[in-house]
Amino acid sequence: MTPIVISNVQAVVDQWGALAGITDRAEMTVKHPTMQITRDLLSDQHDQTIDREIQVVIMGTTGVAFAGNKASRALLTSADVLRTDDIRRQVATLRSQGARTFTGGYFKGIFDPFVEGDLTKDPTFVNAGVYS
Repeated sequence: MTPIVISNVQAVVDQWGALAGITDRAEMTVKHPTMQITRDLLSDQHDQTIDREIQVVIMGTTGVAFAGNKASRALLTSADVLRTDDIRRQVATLRSQGARTFTGGYFKGIFDPFVEGDLTKDPTFVNAGVYS
């Protein structure tokens, strides 16, 4: 039998939110779909806030891997970009440590658009859509 270990974790909770006011007059007289546009803009803001907060948390952890297998952020140069080998190494690390996968046995990654650009330039990178 394996005992369950309980740990105390302290954290500061922040609340994020946004409001958009639409008057009934604007809703009735404007030819554009005001409510739909507002919903779309608030959804985008939500997604960007979540992405930013994920990045803040990740940047504060010690379990960070750097491109080119560098040991620290200070050792990175402009030539150190994310490559397929970096992702393979991280997937192997996650699997060896028993990390849970998502549907289909895959992991998910969150990338900055510039990192995505670097990765897609790698000649060994294959987009998941190719497999479908």
